[in-house]
Amino acid sequence: MMNDESVSQLKEENSKLQKELNFTRELLESANSIIIRWDKDRIIRYINSFGLRFFGYTADELLGRQVMTIVPDVEKSTGRYLDQLVADITKNPSQYVSVSSENITKDGRTVWVTWTNKEILDDEGNLEEILAIGNDITALKEAELERQRYQDKVDEILEGMVDAVFVSDNTGKLIYLNEAFAGFHRFKNKDAYTFHLAEYSKILQVYQMDMTPVPLSQWPISRALRGESEANVEYILSRKDTGETWIGTYSFAPYFDRQGNIAGAVAVARDITVEKKAEENLRESEERFKKMFQNNSAVMFLVDPDNGLIVDANLAAERFYGYSHEELIATNINQINMESPDIIVKAWQSVYQGQENHFIFPHRIVSGEVRTVEVYSTTIQVQKRVLLFSIIHDITDRVKAEADRRDLEHQLQQKYKMEAIGVLAGGMAHNFNNNLSVILGNLELAQIKRYDPVKVNEFIDRAKTAVLRSRDLIKQIMTYSRKDDQCSERLQLSETIAEVIDMVKSTIPSSVCLQQNLSPESIPVYIQANASQVQEVLLNLCNNAVHAMEDQGSLTVSLETVELQQQQISAHSLCQPGCYLHLSVKDTGCGIVPGLEGKIFDPFFTTKETHTGMGLATVQGVMEKLKGMITVEGHNGQGATFHLYFPVCEGATADEPMLNVTGLPSGDERILLVDDDEMVATMSHTMLTEMGYQVSVMTDSQEALKLFAANADGFQLVLTDQTMPGLTGRELILEMKKIRPDIRTIVCTGYSNKVDENGVKNFGADAFLMKPLTMPELIQTVRRVLDGVCC
Repeated sequence: MMNDESVSQLKEENSKLQKELNFTRELLESANSIIIRWDKDRIIRYINSFGLRFFGYTADELLGRQVMTIVPDVEKSTGRYLDQLVADITKNPSQYVSVSSENITKDGRTVWVTWTNKEILDDEGNLEEILAIGNDITALKEAELERQRYQDKVDEILEGMVDAVFVSDNTGKLIYLNEAFAGFHRFKNKDAYTFHLAEYSKILQVYQMDMTPVPLSQWPISRALRGESEANVEYILSRKDTGETWIGTYSFAPYFDRQGNIAGAVAVARDITVEKKAEENLRESEERFKKMFQNNSAVMFLVDPDNGLIVDANLAAERFYGYSHEELIATNINQINMESPDIIVKAWQSVYQGQENHFIFPHRIVSGEVRTVEVYSTTIQVQKRVLLFSIIHDITDRVKAEADRRDLEHQLQQKYKMEAIGVLAGGMAHNFNNNLSVILGNLELAQIKRYDPVKVNEFIDRAKTAVLRSRDLIKQIMTYSRKDDQCSERLQLSETIAEVIDMVKSTIPSSVCLQQNLSPESIPVYIQANASQVQEVLLNLCNNAVHAMEDQGSLTVSLETVELQQQQISAHSLCQPGCYLHLSVKDTGCGIVPGLEGKIFDPFFTTKETHTGMGLATVQGVMEKLKGMITVEGHNGQGATFHLYFPVCEGATADEPMLNVTGLPSGDERILLVDDDEMVATMSHTMLTEMGYQVSVMTDSQEALKLFAANADGFQLVLTDQTMPGLTGRELILEMKKIRPDIRTIVCTGYSNKVDENGVKNFGADAFLMKPLTMPELIQTVRRVLDGVCC
């Protein structure tokens, strides 16, 4: 039994032990390190508060669980098999007194911890537990990883460079070389590198660019180790073993330690052998160009496109422009080129973009005379500057000769046209006299039968028909004879053919059988052409055919739509494959003499002594302008057929003809009628008043203007002749529009080269009428204008 003293002593020892345990527990709980114990089965038996906070768990969530709870899976770690590491620590803790490893928190974050491991043994010396103290090194580890990633990136960049990069320490020993170093110094591979600068003098010989030898003490690394730095220093290098020579450019500098002492040198080298050879070739090329430039007989300029200054000019330029060389290179091209600066700049841009290199410009020479020049320009590099190189030809005389030739050709074409009109004139006079006979005879008969209304109407209708036929004849001859204004329009070719056929019928002998064969699908189709030119083409071909048949035979004009294929188009034609109107003119005349098929379209070629030979040349010229094609077939004595192909306007077909409206529209509006011919004025007045209109007639245009000015709002329409003394119809309308801009107006004329159906719109007229007028034509036009249909 224990006595009281023993019991008291035991209690005192227990109390001291409890205090020590409490102190130890407080120490563990207040520590700023992770403190954890796990047993030999890797079960967590203790973890302090700091550890619980660090990993984000409560004591109940970790105590009694595997220590692998705070170790990431293999695929989530950086590659270390941490479960095997924990097993090894458990088996051999003495070998892992200190270890750094990845761990994982409750929320999935990976953290780095450095662990100090202590084995705890039982009384028999067997492992009972492991005590581990851990400190967070995540920030340090991430900084280390970032530094390594940065270093890897730098290494990757350096290894990927085409320039040789090498670094030495302060003794000249090379401590870093990239892969390009081997190629630059002509080594086979990295294993063949020599790692100290001194050994390179046995391999390489280095020269200045003038072939002065460079000693080792003046090599880039040696100079950098003495504190020098320089960029782009050029040397010639030669391998002593192989004799291979190349040119390199070096940039070098020293680097320093923390105390400011030179710790080594860095050098970057590039092989510029090819570039130096190219520079040499360029210098030689520039020398050759300079000699060619100065001695060439063609005028040449070098121009700076940034500011337009002439950089250089050759002797031919000095002679042509009359300036000295010094004066030319102090001149801006805009002082010579009389074209607008905007057009000049656009020309330069087109040269730069490779779109165009040929231009026609007006250039002024020293005398002030402006010459027309042809300019061929291209870009050229001279001493690393991109300039415009221009070759200039004076084409003033050629342009003038071409203009004279075109003028002469046009005069000859007009002469030929007038010859054709002369051929037509006889037939025209015959038919016109026939029509006058019909008019005069029927009017005389109407007078005789004036008491028989039925007969009078019959005679008047016949006279009216003859008048309209005469009007159509005049219209056709005036259309054909007027000078071509080159204005193209959408043209219904079938209508033009019909008009020409009517004209030809009036002029050719009755012994010629004239036929037309227009396919139904070709009738509504349009082409883009000038009506007068197309008429001229048809008349030329028809006149030639009649002459070839010697006024006796058969002439057939046909029209159809065709699809031309590439193989059907002649090599010299501007045609493109597609849809065309095929017009053929076939005769039964003398045909074509063998050997002349290729000459009949030549200007001035003719087999007729009294002709100029411009007829078929004119036809071909028109077809070329239309981007069409003309061919001919025929044999001597067997007639000829001319085939013409007109390109069709896409989607262009004629509208359905309007239905005739029976009955004439009436009205009660107030009309001012102005015509200096009293009989014409009286007739128009009678027609209009017959339909209910209130008409004021004036035969003096200036008096008409005064009447209108006094009562402008009293009239709804002005109907005026064009050709009058005092004020013309155009001038009268312009003055009236100043007084009342909205007044409706119609212009009439028997003939005028000043106005036509399109031109009257330019001075504000609403409609145009050609005399002689039929009553329906006059009344319907007046009504449409008053109703605003024509406006």
